[in-house]
Amino acid sequence: MSYEDEVKLHYRGQVNSVGLSGESTMPDHVVREKEISAILNTLSLLGGNDLRILEIGCGNGLLLHELHNHGYSKVTGIDFLEEFVKLAKSRNLPYEIYEGDVRSLQFEDSHFDVVITER
Repeated sequence: MSYEDEVKLHYRGQVNSVGLSGESTMPDHVVREKEISAILNTLSLLGGNDLRILEIGCGNGLLLHELHNHGYSKVTGIDFLEEFVKLAKSRNLPYEIYEGDVRSLQFEDSHFDVVITER
């Protein structure tokens, strides 16, 4: 089994066990809240709600949901796992969410102001 297949197998387990829960990929609620808070604080310092943001590894869309709740409108999500993309899309956010590999992104240079990931 390739490394990529092992990664996908692990995260498919996350999809099946926690779905849309905030525990997806991070069962520690305190750490998760601190990560999201730090990202939101940093984004506000970088230019606020007008930033064009790419979230790499958007998982089930939890951070995308938080970005939407804080008024960010120019956000794109990408994840390596089709099942996570489906979960993220099920949140019905007004964002483009793609399945893709960070090692071969299909966006033009300077398409985003900020690229974020939680881990």
